[in-house]
Amino acid sequence: MGLVIAVDRLERLGDKDNIEDLGAVEYLEKELNLKVHSIQNIKTIYNLIKGSLSDEMRILWEEYYSKYGISTLE
Repeated sequence: MGLVIAVDRLERLGDKDNIEDLGAVEYLEKELNLKVHSIQNIKTIYNLIKGSLSDEMRILWEEYYSKYGISTLE
């Protein structure tokens, strides 16, 4: 059985105070035994739009993903 999601946000499980190492998609695959397929991921989307982002917005994206992401955006 599988699951298709539009965008894999490449985020870790948890909240702002309790961030886990396991990503949300990894959790679904491991704990629920689902194969997850995404149409796109946030890293690809970011790389497509980063040239049109203000410096402030680009920094916010990068800071957010350095804290909550399972990988960096670059």
